[in-house]
Amino acid sequence: MKRVLPAMRSAVRAAFFLMPMLGGIAHADGVLPVRDFLANPVHLANWLRDRDPKVESARARLEAAEAATDQARVLPNPAVNIGAGGFTVGTTNPPGLHLNQTTNYEVGVSELIELGKRGPRRDAAVYRAQEAEQLAVSTLGDRLTDATTALGKLAYVVAKRDVIAVNLEAARRLRDNEGNRLHAGDLSPLEFERIELDTDQLELDLARSEAEVTSAVAECTATLVAPCPAADLDSSALDGGAPLPQSLPDPGAAIEARPDRLASRLETRALGEDATLAARRAIPDPTIGLSYLFDNLTIA
Repeated sequence: MKRVLPAMRSAVRAAFFLMPMLGGIAHADGVLPVRDFLANPVHLANWLRDRDPKVESARARLEAAEAATDQARVLPNPAVNIGAGGFTVGTTNPPGLHLNQTTNYEVGVSELIELGKRGPRRDAAVYRAQEAEQLAVSTLGDRLTDATTALGKLAYVVAKRDVIAVNLEAARRLRDNEGNRLHAGDLSPLEFERIELDTDQLELDLARSEAEVTSAVAECTATLVAPCPAADLDSSALDGGAPLPQSLPDPGAAIEARPDRLASRLETRALGEDATLAARRAIPDPTIGLSYLFDNLTIA
């Protein structure tokens, strides 16, 4: 089961709510600063917050939930009624009346008064807005985990390739030196063949490592939606990564504090408010209104 470390959780919340000014920390040409992202999770979280499609989608759902909460807090719009009557068809009684003597006009304003319904509807909307907030944090945390994994893998395979390249260079020098000993008769052909096989194996390992680097670059680029350079990486990039905490939190408390668990509990509360609202729909809602009637039929 995935566990979110305290440092990473703090980085996620800071990036989502507290630090909008750090969004433009990438290079001007769009190439990712891999070293900085490995060393500073907050910078990486800000990059994802501003550019990752899944995070943007979660943020849009949060904005929609907040708008629904604002709508649930207000009263229903008042209704305006405008009417006209008294239009005669045929002979009037008494005869000879005109429209300006029979018509009437009415204008009024009415307001629906909900009984026992606004509270549950408002509370359900508030809970769902809080749920959307937790899900947005969870989405950013998941993307931060994916991005950190991709960046760490890229740094690791680059360091591994560099080590193999150094070993291969040393093996080639050894093979050349041992070749001189072989021609001088100081080394057996069988031993020299073993050295050649070791060198060939390192060449194959280097080719595989190059393929791993290419794959890691593609994976990192797809995860962060931006080019991930491997040219400036070496073993020091791994050493400069963000340190792990000295101790992990209690597993039970960490699981209960996960945003997705909090969102699940908030959804349960919202469903409870929905059930209360459904039960109270049987209560009739009165409508209070005020109207004015202008009647031209004064002859009555």
